[in-house]
Amino acid sequence: MSFPVFARFGSAAVLNAVAGTTYRIALDGYNGVMADYRLSWAPLGPPTVTGFSPSGATAGQTVNVNINGANFTPGAIVSFGGGLVDPTRINYQSSTLITVTRVPITAVTGPIMVTTPAGAAASANNFVVTPPPAPVIAGFSPDGAKAGTPVSITGANFTGTSAVLFNGTPVTSFTVDLAGQTIVTSVPPGATSGAITVVTPGGTAVSASPFTVIVLPVIVQAPQSQTVTVGQTVSFTVVDDRKGPEEY
Repeated sequence: MSFPVFARFGSAAVLNAVAGTTYRIALDGYNGVMADYRLSWAPLGPPTVTGFSPSGATAGQTVNVNINGANFTPGAIVSFGGGLVDPTRINYQSSTLITVTRVPITAVTGPIMVTTPAGAAASANNFVVTPPPAPVIAGFSPDGAKAGTPVSITGANFTGTSAVLFNGTPVTSFTVDLAGQTIVTSVPPGATSGAITVVTPGGTAVSASPFTVIVLPVIVQAPQSQTVTVGQTVSFTVVDDRKGPEEY
């Protein structure tokens, strides 16, 4: 296993030690008894952000943003105008450089902030964020179903979707593909026929055609117990929310 070198025998070294990191002592050319060897280090001070490149991007855009400064540490938290960056999109390069590979979809124009255990720092200049494009619903399948049935909604710019509604009734769960072009969900209980709505940071999309919610008829008045013969008429009442009570 390889560890960072802390110091070499016969020399002094200053190290901004990172908590949780293991260091090794290299004693090059040493073949005697070491009477005294002292280890000491100074903790990192608060971070500073001196600049970044490029100067702006679109919210949700996959792009490398290099953040320059000092006293950065692995595991630092980064935000753009208050929008937190996914930790898997933060690459610690050194104590003076962090690279973010994707601007968060929730980002807005504002300072870039870096937070470490020693403190937080914001850039002097704003990172300019272009709002994401508005979502578009191209279609859905099937075009009608009962509650609980899976539905696939196709379109564009679905990344960051915060809500999906069937004629105003919100769904309880949904998934969005990586391309932001497909949403998979289910017809929520209590939904009625009407437009499908998708809400994202870029705006709100409403389907051009309505989704038909199929309500199964329910027998509310069963026939009295009786013996019948083939061909004999039996009367009972059902309720179909689309038609109302009917006699059969």
